[in-house]
Amino acid sequence: MTKWWISLAGLNGILGVALGAYGFHNLTGKVTETQQIAFQLGAQMQLTHAVALICVAWLSSRTTPLANLAGWAFILGIILFSGSLYILPFMSSSLITMATPLGGLTFMIGWALMMLGGLRDSAS
Repeated sequence: MTKWWISLAGLNGILGVALGAYGFHNLTGKVTETQQIAFQLGAQMQLTHAVALICVAWLSSRTTPLANLAGWAFILGIILFSGSLYILPFMSSSLITMATPLGGLTFMIGWALMMLGGLRDSAS
């Protein structure tokens, strides 16, 4: 499972950098400042959680089952939180805006699971 998490971390790192650059270079002057800031926040959070997935890989290699749950929570958070902020400048709907706080909640759940997994780490 460790290789899987490292691969997902790399993929999300690539996407976070690419989408952040896209938002900076292609959205300036085409969307509101608030929409551009939201788009950049999506990229920042995706990159932050790409690094978190590396931590998940490390914890999962230490036979901590909660780490895998944390990883899936981070992936879901990236999809809901970052994904909704990426879509927001192009299509505004209440469904999209409801996804953002759900994504934030799944990020927090992921961090709580990582914390618990670290506390329960049987290899330390």
